[in-house]
Amino acid sequence: MARKDVVDSLIATYRELNLQLRPLGEAKLAAAGPDGSVKDVLKDLRRREIIASQQLKAMLMAEASGDTPAVVDASLIDSGDDLPARVLLSEFGTARESILAAASQRSDEELSRELNVTEGPRSIDALLQSLVESDRVDRERIKRLLAAS
Repeated sequence: MARKDVVDSLIATYRELNLQLRPLGEAKLAAAGPDGSVKDVLKDLRRREIIASQQLKAMLMAEASGDTPAVVDASLIDSGDDLPARVLLSEFGTARESILAAASQRSDEELSRELNVTEGPRSIDALLQSLVESDRVDRERIKRLLAAS
């Protein structure tokens, strides 16, 4: 997928979720079915995005210093269980904006360069591409949950 398409997709996810979910009430978003609730998906999206944002920050700091990136401790990221769905969506958007801002300041070479991270070599492009795929899965899950309710 071309980089512009990746960025457009990452932007579109947040835009579409806002348009689709903000008008719905908290009760509708939190209504649990056999496959969970839309709020559960938002918690997953938010958590994944915060982790990805921290991973990107660690990758960029390590690249600048020549060190191996610090491990992002996902257990330190609040589950968001007590947050309203709209707050979860906003926090997802803030983390997504941070990722897009950091990526937009990098050259094509910097984005495609593999960096040594704790999981092995990985590029920023690969991180962004993984977010696009996760978004696709989560958007489909939201569509199914809304259709079932």
